[in-house]
Amino acid sequence: MRIEIIGGQETAAKSLHKNMEQAVLNMEFPAEVVLKGNNDKPDLQGSFPNSPVVAIDGRVICEGKVLSPSECSKLLANYLVGI
Repeated sequence: MRIEIIGGQETAAKSLHKNMEQAVLNMEFPAEVVLKGNNDKPDLQGSFPNSPVVAIDGRVICEGKVLSPSECSKLLANYLVGI
């Protein structure tokens, strides 16, 4: 699984990236968490005006929020249920 945090060098994106990495570690979940710039999004589904953005395997899951590690864990759990 590939989790992309889009927002580049914005403080919010960096915080979200850190929190998502922590959630993945806490859950012992096999996923790659990548921080990407705002211009690195043409391969994603959907449109999103607000950053930061969380995309899992190319699908936008959340935008415009900096989630805590526990919120990131809940987001991942909900995503997995919906697969």
